[in-house]
Amino acid sequence: MSFDYFTTTAILLLATGLLLVERFSRWRRTKAPVEHRWLTNIGLMLLGGVVVTVLFPYSPMTVAGEIESGWVHELQLPIAVETLLVFLIFDFWRYWEHRVFHEVPLLWRVHLVHHSDTYVDITTSERHHPFEALIASFTALFLVFALGFSAQAFAIYLAIATLFVLFSHANIVLSEGLDKSLRFLVVTPAVHAVHHSDYPAETNSNYGTVLMIWDRLFGTYVDPTHAKIPHFGLEYFHQRRDTTLASALLQPFEYRKGIVYPDRIAEAGPGATGSVLSTIALSAEWRSALWRLTLCLGLVLIAFWPTAANLAALWANSEPYQYAWLVLPMFVYVLVWYHRDRVLALTPRPDYMGLPVVLISCIMWSASYIVDIQLGQHVAMVLAIQGIALSALGRVTYFRLLPIMAMLFLMIPSGDILQPALRGLTVKWIEWFALLFNIPHSIEGFVAYIGGHRYVVIDACSGLTFVTLGGFLGYSFGVLVFRSLHKVLALAAAGALLGVITNAMRVWLIIGIDWLRGSQMSMGGTWICNG
Repeated sequence: MSFDYFTTTAILLLATGLLLVERFSRWRRTKAPVEHRWLTNIGLMLLGGVVVTVLFPYSPMTVAGEIESGWVHELQLPIAVETLLVFLIFDFWRYWEHRVFHEVPLLWRVHLVHHSDTYVDITTSERHHPFEALIASFTALFLVFALGFSAQAFAIYLAIATLFVLFSHANIVLSEGLDKSLRFLVVTPAVHAVHHSDYPAETNSNYGTVLMIWDRLFGTYVDPTHAKIPHFGLEYFHQRRDTTLASALLQPFEYRKGIVYPDRIAEAGPGATGSVLSTIALSAEWRSALWRLTLCLGLVLIAFWPTAANLAALWANSEPYQYAWLVLPMFVYVLVWYHRDRVLALTPRPDYMGLPVVLISCIMWSASYIVDIQLGQHVAMVLAIQGIALSALGRVTYFRLLPIMAMLFLMIPSGDILQPALRGLTVKWIEWFALLFNIPHSIEGFVAYIGGHRYVVIDACSGLTFVTLGGFLGYSFGVLVFRSLHKVLALAAAGALLGVITNAMRVWLIIGIDWLRGSQMSMGGTWICNG
């Protein structure tokens, strides 16, 4: 039986054992609720895994198994010595990585999701925002490339670290004598419980993953015997409404330095802020506007039905545009639920300003239909919807909601415009990799010769999927956080740029592995990117 089999079995057995102890044993620290918390924690784990798998074609473990160069590899150490060295290096790295997540404000935004759990059990160990999972995967890949050690040594550390992370987050209390003996060397549940305190001085302590030596050495150790731990969690994001998966995903964008939050005691009663929904009723103006919008949008859907069907077909059959299925649900969520108080506080005052927009959209659609330009038809349909909304709501209300209304333009497939530029940029990424590492190369259009390998860059290599998805996510988070259109567009541009960088990392990783192991991933000596 393989090492992976034993590792997986050990992790599953420990997790099962800890779950039983947490739920039924007298060693249980407290009775932690399962509803919402487990769904959120496990949901974050699954989302993070999907995002990392999509954006990184190879795991750090796979890369470690392929690399045959690097500082550790060149030392040619016995496997036991190499394993010890890799263990110390990675545990030291994880300490500082964890500490940096706390001390750098931008990184704290994504890491605070791990700390917003108001109870601590083994599911908390997997409660990490997808952005944090991406950063951690990238830093692990960086270490693997920089040091070049064996997959076996790396696997041993990962196995031990995973076991200790589960153990240290467990909702259990060991006897004082046993815990005191263990925490002299390793992280225990009592030690890590201090780290999840909502008291800031304790939150910013006890960063270790396996060994306690780093906290003791660098002055961040707080002894559980002297800790206060008023509550688990944070001084903010501790209300009932903060326990959902959607809320956890949005917390990095809702956090503000010096954030003011209701006291924890206030949520104990039936009138808790977190459980009260908005009770603002629809005004007569809004009821009238909604009737007009519903009628007119129904007519638009009938008139533009072929275009709507064509859009749906593109979303279903083209990977770069599958995100568009989420545009309408996100639009409704933001407009009807997330910003409902702000929206209902406005007063629709219909006017005729939107009619010229509708007329222009009809002319555009007709011209595009005659010359068979699908993009023009798509733009015309969305523009008609904007014109109807402008007339039904009135210019003042519409322009205050413009960042949200403009989200509908994300339904339009724009890859034909972006694809050539992104494809050319992919060729540049390959060329720059060769220049950086002084590898013989030549470029002929969209064909790159790197060393003895031939790479044909087709449309699927452009990274359009990453760019469109990144832009959509950036825009979506933008309308949740900002009210001005230019800030929302800036965040959408940052998301698209992240997609470009992700594709570059993906290309470099594939080319780098091919170069290091001296072989190519596909048959025939020609590599064609399949996306």
